[in-house]
Amino acid sequence: MIAEKELRLDEDIKLLQMNLKYVFQKRRLKK
Repeated sequence: MIAEKELRLDEDIKLLQMNLKYVFQKRRLKK
């Protein structure tokens, strides 16, 4: 069960990183 939670956390972190990159790219384009 702990391994499953760690995997889910890892996936969540990857999604957050992708979202952050997307937001930063949008801000750069706006400037």
